[in-house]
Amino acid sequence: MVFILSKDIVSYKKNESENYEDFEIFKIQWLNYQKYLKSNKEKIPSSAYDFATAEWHYNTMDARCLHDSWLEEYRFGEVSESQGKFKLKSTKMYLKLLGAYHNGYLKIHYKNLKEYSLKSNRDFFAPVDFKGFVHHDLLHDEVRLSESGFVIHEIEWVNANWIIECEDIFYEWIPFIKDQSNDMTPFL
Repeated sequence: MVFILSKDIVSYKKNESENYEDFEIFKIQWLNYQKYLKSNKEKIPSSAYDFATAEWHYNTMDARCLHDSWLEEYRFGEVSESQGKFKLKSTKMYLKLLGAYHNGYLKIHYKNLKEYSLKSNRDFFAPVDFKGFVHHDLLHDEVRLSESGFVIHEIEWVNANWIIECEDIFYEWIPFIKDQSNDMTPFL
């Protein structure tokens, strides 16, 4: 079940003879997505729910909006935790996105990964000034529950599609500030 990703808007058109406006389709799907989130508020972990429903998340006038942000870094890590004589391991994932206005970073942490798929597009878009593969802009993203009750964050980049299933999502916005030399430095 997906709502506001590119494939949702395209699949809404039953055949080519139907002339739906994409924006009208998106509005319908957006309302369905909002209803879905509200109806599952008790099932979605609070941090992931706050991330999905934050006023800034889909507001392209807000610097924190994911749309058009750039991937700066992603990392995986395995964490060991002792429980008695056993060591339990879990996997985490971390994203660092440069905001669309290039005035801060959005850091996203995925707690206890259950499954993930990072797939590049075969015929990717590469402007002349890029060497090799780049994800390019983040186009769309959506948070929902998996059949197992975990959180899914699906991200559509210009050149890739990611599906991340985890226990919860945590996020942090770090705005840039200008120092005395007028260089842009991260605010810590």
